[in-house]
Amino acid sequence: MQLKAFFKFLTIYVLLHFSSHHVNCGLCDEEIIGFRRLGAYYATDVNATKYMKVFYLSIDFEANWMDSRSFCKTFEMDLATFDSSYEFSIFLKHAMKSVSYFDKWTHIGGISKIIGKHREWYWINTNRRITYNMQFAVGQPNNYLGRQNCLGISKEEKTFEFQDIDCHNRFEEKFICQKICTYF
Repeated sequence: MQLKAFFKFLTIYVLLHFSSHHVNCGLCDEEIIGFRRLGAYYATDVNATKYMKVFYLSIDFEANWMDSRSFCKTFEMDLATFDSSYEFSIFLKHAMKSVSYFDKWTHIGGISKIIGKHREWYWINTNRRITYNMQFAVGQPNNYLGRQNCLGISKEEKTFEFQDIDCHNRFEEKFICQKICTYF
């Protein structure tokens, strides 16, 4: 009987907690030690599943691109990706509110591939090609020494712009993780 009461409580809690677009989405809205929560992006996928993507900036940790991804995964996240220019613009609004926490460069979850004679950018968590016009920093992407196959953002005067970076470099930078959860 206690188990039945527990499941009834759990069902009511889930319905109340996740039914509104403006209500926190359980563990997706938690504070994580060593990270600053930047904000969330709400969307619906092609299967009509609603989800929330929460962005976190590492404030106590720095790593190269590869180690940054591993670090995000330790917290059941991945490096941040932006599936559309609109999603990136929402991220920018959140990031500008916390601009003082950013250093010059920050790792995000993109990689490049050479397709024929062209270099194309993809998101690591979906392997989807980035199809929107990416605003790169001046002189970027430059594939310096032929080793810059990963994606980052650079803090410019009034915005953030994309840049290519070395995935395995010895320079450690801050990074942005994302946590995605679905809700009702």
